[in-house]
Amino acid sequence: AFTVPASGAQCRLDAGPWIPCASPYRLNGVAAGDHVLSVRSVDAAGNAGATPTSTRFQINPNAPVVSLRNPAIIRVPASGLVALRLLCPATEGAGHGACDGTVALRFAGRTVGRATFHAAAGKTATTRVKLTASALRRVRSKHGVRAAIALSVKDLAGNRRATTVARVLRAGRR
Repeated sequence: AFTVPASGAQCRLDAGPWIPCASPYRLNGVAAGDHVLSVRSVDAAGNAGATPTSTRFQINPNAPVVSLRNPAIIRVPASGLVALRLLCPATEGAGHGACDGTVALRFAGRTVGRATFHAAAGKTATTRVKLTASALRRVRSKHGVRAAIALSVKDLAGNRRATTVARVLRAGRR
């Protein structure tokens, strides 16, 4: 929102034409991507102010698609801290965005560890999920435990996506 002088104001989206506007000003049908909205005052004689005020914003209608970069078999060290590598796509927020979320490890539908993560667009973040003591004992006692890794992600525009991927957890370093 902006304050409109009694004489009026003009608004311009990106390099488009200046058009009369008032507050609140609503934009419809704006394409996805980065934009600049400029506002300038107009006096009673119709003369436009020399210094418009501008603000940058982004339209991002797409939920982020974070990918798990770990191999099919993930080694679990004695500490029980499972390192997960999560890639936020380079296209997120036209390359200026970020992905935030939670990751939950589940065995047979039961959550056995949870952590949060943050990754800038085009970057891989490593988060460590601490397994419960009983889950760690189970991993140590078996050749491999099938785990569901549930990702819940939100981008800077508030778009959300949930996805689940499967991996096998095995005790040991490599």
